[in-house]
Parts: sequence; structure tokens; C-alpha cells
Amino acid sequence: MALDKISIYEKNLTRIHEWIRAVDQKLSVLMAIQGVYIVFITPLFLSLLSRKYLHVGSLLAAGILVSYAVLAYGLLKCFISLYSSLKVKGQSVTEDQLSLTYFNHIEKMTLENYKKKMRSLTSKKYDDELLTQIHTSSTIATKKHRRFNDALFLFIVGALLSAITLCFLYLI
Repeated sequence: MALDKISIYEKNLTRIHEWIRAVDQKLSVLMAIQGVYIVFITPLFLSLLSRKYLHVGSLLAAGILVSYAVLAYGLLKCFISLYSSLKVKGQSVTEDQLSLTYFNHIEKMTLENYKKKMRSLTSKKYDDELLTQIHTSSTIATKKHRRFNDALFLFIVGALLSAITLCFLYLI
């Protein structure tokens, strides 16, 4: 039984695109949770600080600043991960090298040039295009998942720091 490599490549590329879509959804949810957390925790800090301003030591003030810095860095990681980078780093692409499977390259072609290239597309060339897209998409998916994991870790650390700081503020 012969393998249909193109079908396998297309399924693999679709699977990777689903991973990217899933991590983008997770990032959006995490950003919303972080936003809600910051919106609800800030009034608590401000309320306790206004009542106990003279009794707050430098360690508690540092705890507040560090917890917000960690939360902000986690949000930044989310934003960076959601930002779309449309060009391959370190490579300038000539007209002949434009990919027939990458939307940003297709947009750079005229309609007539795109049709001409698609009509003359060989099975080998399509095979190579798919493999390139699989590799590029895998790199994107890996970066997004790493940044998501970093952002989740930073959110948990920031939330714990702010909760501990709030407890100490409440107790003094």
C-alpha cells in the first residue's frame, strides 16, 4: 500500500494549525482572567493602603510592586504570543521564492501571477511547500505554547504574591 505523502502532510499541517488556534484561545482566556484579577485586586490594595498607609513597611510595598510587575510581565508574554509575525526572520524573499501556500506570500503576488504559478505547480513543488509550511508552523506553535506556559506561571506567581501581600496588609 503506497503512502499518500501529500495527504499526510496536509493532515499534519492542519493539526499544527489547530494547536496554534487552541493556544491562541487559551491565551485570550488567560488574558481575560488576568485582567479581571487585576481589576478586582487593585481596589483591595488601594483600600487597605489608604487605611494603613503609615504602617506599611518597605517589604510590603516591595511585595505589591513585585506582584504587579510579575502580573504585567505575564500579560506582556500573552500579548507577544498573540502578535502575528508575518515575515520569516533573517530571510528576504524574491518574487520567484514566494510560497504558494503561505497567505502573506500569496497576497504579494498579482492575481495573474498567482494563477500562473498554481497552474504550473508540480507535485514535488507542492510537497516541498507543505514541508516548509509544516516546519514554519511548528516553530510558531512551539513559541506560542512556551510563551503561554511562561505567562501562566507568571500569573500564578503574581497572584500568589499579591494574595500573600494582601494577607500581610490586612493583618497589620
